[in-house]
Amino acid sequence: MNSTDKRLFDFVLKVATNTYIQAVNDHSGAPLLPRIKPILRTNELRLEALLTSRLSVFHEEDLREVLKVTQLAQNTTDRQSLLGHLEYIKERLDALNADLVNE
Repeated sequence: MNSTDKRLFDFVLKVATNTYIQAVNDHSGAPLLPRIKPILRTNELRLEALLTSRLSVFHEEDLREVLKVTQLAQNTTDRQSLLGHLEYIKERLDALNADLVNE
């Protein structure tokens, strides 16, 4: 993975982690999705940019799966489902990052 793609991947991971933590710690009672949806949409665009980059094909299928779950999360109305999607995204990106470090 080239340095530009690595920085973009690191940013996607950081945003996904922060979004998950924000969602878990949110006890305001206000609807969560309207606040998180723009963040998910932006991360979706970043994932698409990583996938269209022909400079590196790092775990393409795994990134496509994360992209798919990110899209599902944007259309979720149930808080528990949203938290589940966010947790999956975070854990999957953490695993991909660990693989990247080991390569």
